[in-house]
Amino acid sequence: TTMSNNISATGSGERANFRLSFGNEYMQGIVPTSSLRRITAGINGTASLSEKLSANASVQYARNKANNRPGTGYDELNPIMGFTWFGRQVDTKQLQALVTDSTLQAYNREQGIDFTNQVNWNYNYHNNPYWAIQQNNNSDDRNRFIGSAQLQFKPLSWLSAMVRTGSDFYNTTRANNIAQ
Repeated sequence: TTMSNNISATGSGERANFRLSFGNEYMQGIVPTSSLRRITAGINGTASLSEKLSANASVQYARNKANNRPGTGYDELNPIMGFTWFGRQVDTKQLQALVTDSTLQAYNREQGIDFTNQVNWNYNYHNNPYWAIQQNNNSDDRNRFIGSAQLQFKPLSWLSAMVRTGSDFYNTTRANNIAQ
């Protein structure tokens, strides 16, 4: 499921123009418990400062905040990878019930089965994919700023000079919690 909202405003005069924008996007992944929220904002404008001097500038901000992105390829955090190694005899509904059915968990606790550890059909390398989805979690949060500015001077019809600068800065925080 993806929900996306955007709004923008523009304005112009005889010698200048601008554009403001804001976006909000929320995605709920195919894998249960996975989601991504993205917020974007931007402003840019141009101005003719004189007959020979013009300027433009832009600033953009983007924030991505994700929870429980599934792994890809041959990765322990990829729940689909676990399914590819299952034997035909494995009852996946039972594996799911072991993780999600509180009545079944209470009964098994009474029988001495401890659910602080996962129950799986094969412990060689692969996790119970339902356990991995419910118990293992990760998150990442990225803030990114992109800015640029330019001045152009044209003293003669055949001669111009330009100064341009820009920056792309971001910081990221990540966390991974793997249950045993």
